[in-house]
Amino acid sequence: MPFLDMGQQAAKTGTAAAEPADAAIDRDIHNIRFRTLASDRPNKNAVEDSPFERARLLLREVFAPSAPVLDKNHFAGRTNELRRAISAIENERMHLIIYGKRGWGKTSFTNTLCMIAEEAGYAVCRASCSNATTFEGIFRDFLRQIPLLHDRTFLASHGADQSHLGFDTLLPEDGFSPKELTDVLSRLSTTRVIFVFDEFDRADEHKLRRQIADTIKSFSDRSVRATLIIVGVADTLDDLLGFHESIERNVTGLPMRLLSSGEFEELISIGETVSGVSFPLAVRDRISNLSRQIPYFTRLLCLHAAQSALEDQRWEVRNGDVDYAVEKALDDTATLIDRNHRRLIDETETGPAKDFFHCLASVSTNDEGDFTMDALVTEYEATTKTHISKLSIGSKLSLLARPGIDFLSKHEDDNKIKYRLHDPMTGFYLRLIQDRNQTGKIKKS
Repeated sequence: MPFLDMGQQAAKTGTAAAEPADAAIDRDIHNIRFRTLASDRPNKNAVEDSPFERARLLLREVFAPSAPVLDKNHFAGRTNELRRAISAIENERMHLIIYGKRGWGKTSFTNTLCMIAEEAGYAVCRASCSNATTFEGIFRDFLRQIPLLHDRTFLASHGADQSHLGFDTLLPEDGFSPKELTDVLSRLSTTRVIFVFDEFDRADEHKLRRQIADTIKSFSDRSVRATLIIVGVADTLDDLLGFHESIERNVTGLPMRLLSSGEFEELISIGETVSGVSFPLAVRDRISNLSRQIPYFTRLLCLHAAQSALEDQRWEVRNGDVDYAVEKALDDTATLIDRNHRRLIDETETGPAKDFFHCLASVSTNDEGDFTMDALVTEYEATTKTHISKLSIGSKLSLLARPGIDFLSKHEDDNKIKYRLHDPMTGFYLRLIQDRNQTGKIKKS
């Protein structure tokens, strides 16, 4: 009977209308809640306040992939880079350029370096750049944070009622040049200042880059008690700041590389200590292979796998938990990679190029993610048990490195042609797909 006819029949016979669905059933919407209160305690209306739930909260402090490390006790590895950075600032009076791929730990490294600097009494001023960032705007904000008490002429030229003012009051009211900025900061005394420009790759104004380079040169020439730290996504120092021959002797480049095996183990051990969840060797090896020991990917997999174990009220992560983490990571990364690259991957998943793409993701690389054609040939033949010529591999690599496709980048290093995935997340996505295909889909929802 049609729906309309049923309603008419009910009206004719006097039959009462059915109760609203909300009154008859317990709707799922009423059971959807945050597990954690804004006060960072378990929400007792959603979960039981148990040791397992408390451990879930602690896991996020170490493994939350979207947030940089804010506690230096949770920072793993990079000790050589930290020592080099401190020496460059303290002994050589150099300025720093910290660069690398997205997710390789640049901001966490910079946070830790700044914490150590603040422990030594340095004043640290930080800002994240955008395409709207200007030289005058960012330095005016920085200088507003430096009290005039650090002006060596303060007692002679200022009254006590001006002690709350900042160095920005010494700047010209309109625009100012790197030289005028240097004139103001040359009055610094009793402290040293670090200016941090995070996400500098987003500051796409050529004029700003030239002004920053001029500032570095001017600060160095005048021995100003201030250091610039430039942080951003780039493959080389020149990609981030541009080539400026005049400041070559005034800057130190610190590329963020893959974690070493020892640093990878340290990161997981920190998570174990903080949360009480253990990662057996087999689980660590699998996470290492999937993440390539890139901090963001490592933390993402560890977080999901450990949360899966805790959900089952276990303190040890199993391979089934990693299966779950792989599925969650696929959901997390699928929308983040370049849509053209994802379409290319999806189109080859059922074609003859499938093995080639998976070899791109699993080939041996150096600690910067570079691989050679010889390494890829070896990986392909070991994976497929078939021979392939360098000519065939080379033509495929050249195609993927073409402008407009940009699946790979190509460069020369030590007289060798090397390649790297343009976006490491693409390789991570490929390894996740390959892992899921090998282990089968998980049963856990």
